[in-house]
Amino acid sequence: MDDIHVLESFASCESLSARSIKDVLSEFFAQPFAKIGTIREVSLSAMGREHDMQENAVKMLVAFLDIYHGLVDTLAPKYANYKFQSRQGYPLNTIKKTILNVQPPDIGKALHDGLRLERKWAYIDVDTV
Repeated sequence: MDDIHVLESFASCESLSARSIKDVLSEFFAQPFAKIGTIREVSLSAMGREHDMQENAVKMLVAFLDIYHGLVDTLAPKYANYKFQSRQGYPLNTIKKTILNVQPPDIGKALHDGLRLERKWAYIDVDTV
């Protein structure tokens, strides 16, 4: 009975074509797998845009592979841009000074140098750093 509920919720997400599902799964598995335990990054939103599917539907397909077949270990979002605000009214340069304490020191220095301070918020583009 639970399986029917899962299938109904999947189907109500959007009307997916069999072709779109096949194309997303083909792209997902076409990328070479490295050794077990290594990390492979996949942009589910980009795959969805490319194959005319909502990102949520692509996430559900990959979650299905994880839950029912154990083919995917973890789905963790990766954010390229972060936005910080100082707590308790401390000046933003407090964040910049604190980042220098990040270990290892070379990463702390890179984050410090990549941090952009504005009036109320501090921003960092992790991909650039």
